[in-house]
Amino acid sequence: ELIDGSIDTAHIAADQITTAILPAGSVLQRQVSADTGGYTTTTSTSFVQVGSWSISNVLSGSSVQIEAHISALIEGNLVGKFAIFKGSTELARGIHQSNSVNATDAWVQPLPTIVAVDSSPSVGTNSYTLKMASSNGGSIFYNYNHGAGTAPSFFVTTEIAG
Repeated sequence: ELIDGSIDTAHIAADQITTAILPAGSVLQRQVSADTGGYTTTTSTSFVQVGSWSISNVLSGSSVQIEAHISALIEGNLVGKFAIFKGSTELARGIHQSNSVNATDAWVQPLPTIVAVDSSPSVGTNSYTLKMASSNGGSIFYNYNHGAGTAPSFFVTTEIAG
């Protein structure tokens, strides 16, 4: 350490720097995961898992912000429910509704985004899942392939210093 408290190259070369201290709210890491698997459909009114991802090397005292950018088609005048889970705990939910002229034949492709915060993640690896359900038994399609190829959903997971 120099007289003014700064660090010079000799300290770095001697491996005397073991951790950096960043102010609360600093982004420590960000991971983007695309779900490039095929599409899934459900008519279930109970949640079914459609996606999963994780973030590794999470430090003690951090929080994790999770964004699910969902590619989906919802049939007719129907409400689709999507939720982010950690284990069996629901962290956030989004409700997305299609609108149609005749209530049966129209398809609307919403691109919903759900944001959640895991305020007490485990040190190390944390895994999350995306689940979906129908409001009334109509069809919901996740990562729907509409002839031009599957439009993948993707997840952005950010570790934030506490």
